[in-house]
Amino acid sequence: DRVTPASEFRGVVWNNELTCVGQYFHSLFFAELNEPDRRACVERDIRATMQNPGVRGAVDKLGGRCIVDFAWLAPGEVLVVELNPFDGVCLGSFPSSTGLFNLQNPADKKVMLG
Repeated sequence: DRVTPASEFRGVVWNNELTCVGQYFHSLFFAELNEPDRRACVERDIRATMQNPGVRGAVDKLGGRCIVDFAWLAPGEVLVVELNPFDGVCLGSFPSSTGLFNLQNPADKKVMLG
């Protein structure tokens, strides 16, 4: 119950640099996130999380390009929910994106699409 829609954020990492962060649920408005002090705290904490050696190592393993989902729980407390490989074009459905499935392979396509 600590991870709420208002606590979730998505960032883009390109060439090992966090280039942007936005609300995961971008179509919703959370008044508490509109407070300047809160925004600054979230930004600071997410940037600090990205400097964690474990997170840096995981990003490196993904070629320095990925989508990162975060949960900001409290000042100084950020969880990395997941890291998704990202080739700049497609996310989650092509070999360069997931490294797991290939839509051109009938067996993979059956797993992905049923």
